[in-house]
Amino acid sequence: MDQPGPNRTRPVSSQIHIFAYGSNLDPTRIRTRIPSTRVVGRSWLEEHDLRFHVRGTLDGTAKADAFYTGEATHRVLGMIYTIRRVDLPTLDRIEGGYSRVLHRLPLDVGGGPTREGAVERLRERPGGRMVSAWSYHGRPDTIAEGLRPYDWYLDHVIRGARFHAFPGDYLQRLEDISSISRTP
Repeated sequence: MDQPGPNRTRPVSSQIHIFAYGSNLDPTRIRTRIPSTRVVGRSWLEEHDLRFHVRGTLDGTAKADAFYTGEATHRVLGMIYTIRRVDLPTLDRIEGGYSRVLHRLPLDVGGGPTREGAVERLRERPGGRMVSAWSYHGRPDTIAEGLRPYDWYLDHVIRGARFHAFPGDYLQRLEDISSISRTP
């Protein structure tokens, strides 16, 4: 097998990682949007807070945002998925109102932040697996306070968090969010 050398380049992978924390947590929703989606494992974004303050481009209601706060106690839980590289422009169009950012994130395929102390154990584990993953963050021009999500949108987030066995306190926080009743 050829090895990368001075005159060789490493082949570009046909798969990329994405970090989903909002409605794309729901495996049915993400696979309907991007059929090539495959689950890799749980992860989290440090110093970010889950907020519902991105104004939806189609309906004007609140969408989820992993908002950077710089606060060490803030953490957004999510899932790392793979998608085909050729599907990234499709996901970019779907995620209107967001900017795509590349992060280095911890990856846990065996329980992740759902078990008491697991996040801290992974942080302390020398050589814990990290992956580069794209994530979508609300653009400043799309953020507005006082918005509420539609109930069907919030249901996708909650359904995904349940499916991936997120911790009870995280689920409770999602279930306490006030939403607007409307069918899609």
